[in-house]
Amino acid sequence: MEKFQKSLCLFFEQYQPQTILYIGKVFGEYYPCLVPCKRPTKWTNLYLREPRLREQEDKAMPLKNILGTFHMADTLEEALQRISTYPSYDLVLMDTVHLLEYVEAVLDALVQHSTAPYLILHDAAPHHEQWTTPSRCSEKVPWCGETYKAVNQFHERYPGTTRIVRDGHAGYAFVRLWDIKQIKQIKEIKQIKTTSTPKPNRISFSSLFEKSEDHEDFFHDALESREWVDAPAPSHFPLRQHVQRIAVARGVSFHVFWKDFTSTEDRRGPSLSLFVRGREKLKFDFQGVHAHYHITDDQGRDSGRLPFSSSTLSLQIQEMKTILDPPVEWEDAFQDACNKIWSF
Repeated sequence: MEKFQKSLCLFFEQYQPQTILYIGKVFGEYYPCLVPCKRPTKWTNLYLREPRLREQEDKAMPLKNILGTFHMADTLEEALQRISTYPSYDLVLMDTVHLLEYVEAVLDALVQHSTAPYLILHDAAPHHEQWTTPSRCSEKVPWCGETYKAVNQFHERYPGTTRIVRDGHAGYAFVRLWDIKQIKQIKEIKQIKTTSTPKPNRISFSSLFEKSEDHEDFFHDALESREWVDAPAPSHFPLRQHVQRIAVARGVSFHVFWKDFTSTEDRRGPSLSLFVRGREKLKFDFQGVHAHYHITDDQGRDSGRLPFSSSTLSLQIQEMKTILDPPVEWEDAFQDACNKIWSF
């Protein structure tokens, strides 16, 4: 738990989520109490009842310690219905009933309905196989159930979006839900058939270690370097609407979104930003004849409005490369994104 909490706290420090959905269960740790929240944070708690433990749950219900809004789902179907109607969140934390059908169904519902960029899931890489019994056998022994099977299958279905981490205890996983939505959109556009994934009953405990990594490696490679947290939480920019993230490379992404303008005749238009390791380096506002962009340096200083047009964009890209020096070649993807916006 100590290593998981360490990763969780660093992620919260970097990302600073303001709206969080916690999907949990009665007999489990309450993670909102484990993390620092520098900004005002709104929590929504959805608890799923665990079969065969309802009487014990009613006696142990931790309502007094719950932060924010609390919902109890008596059935899995009720939980899925609630997930489909929840508003947007910056982050989803998940440590719910460890039955395979529950974890699979909740993950699928989040992919289909949630707009949260990130999901953090506990019990994804248990240290001992005896902790992975299909049903809870004792309160004295850690129980991770078949969560690892659902996560392993998820890892196969959406490659490159899920990091499964071993921490010597229950393990955890970080998931980019935004990247999954991008993969699904590309497959739908190109009519690519989803690759077959291994059935859960064919996933062995030993195969988990082929897909997972050590906590120290993940902590330094993904979190401390900000390679994983490559953009701020959506709630940090409340005026940006329908934000779509376009992954370019590790630590680098574009955001395409709609923005309301107050100083021009074009009251609403598309905008595009380049984020490098969580910092907004470029922001383009496409306002017809009023189109302009901003450059932000490493000290956070804004260049002010700089005009641009489709005919001069290639030259300006070369100029911006010398100013910003991003760690990857991003100009081709940027040019494609601009062309798509101009074709609206």
